[in-house]
Parts: sequence; C-alpha cells; structure tokens
Amino acid sequence: MKDDLKKLLKPSSILLYVLSSTVLLMMGMAYAGITGAADGQGLASGAIILVYGIIFSIAGLISSVLTAYYFSNAVVVRLNWIAAFLLFLFITILFTLKPGHRSQIRLMPALF
Repeated sequence: MKDDLKKLLKPSSILLYVLSSTVLLMMGMAYAGITGAADGQGLASGAIILVYGIIFSIAGLISSVLTAYYFSNAVVVRLNWIAAFLLFLFITILFTLKPGHRSQIRLMPALF
C-alpha cells in the first residue's frame, strides 16, 4: 500500500497530473470554440467554454492518476515529454496568431 502511494506522489507523476490537466483544459476550450458550442449565447458563452475546459481537465486528471498508478515510471516520463510538447505547441500557435487573424480562426473565441 505504501509503495502505491509513493508511486502516485513521485515528482514525475505530479508533473503528469499538472501537464495533462492543463493540456486538456486548453483542448476542451478549443473544442468548444471549434464546434461552436457557445455561439449565440451572449454573456454565457465564456462560461460555456470554461465548463467544456473544466470537464476535459477533470477527465485528464483522472486518466493521468490511473496512468501513473498502472504504468511504470518510464512511461510516465515519456508521457510528460509528450504533454509538454503539446502544451508548447498549443501556446506557440496561440501567441503567434496575429490579432487581426485571430477573429477568423475559431480556436478559442472566449480569449480573443
């Protein structure tokens, strides 16, 4: 029992929890923006997009805890690198879009 808890509280596992939650939060918000889930909702559109992000983030947290529990540390470290790359890629795309072109791309309408 103690070894299982130690495995879940390793720094690489905690990093996986944070990275997967953050990446899936952004992906959930992007999904809501791309599918138009908040179109025509007025002031509630930001809250709708945030809820999509939170739902995706909770799903990512649960899956990362299960992954850290059932897989070896080498797999967790590899998944950390993949999640870090996805987060870097997503942030790079988000900040390299020019302000005039951001309104044409329906990636995250609540942030623009």
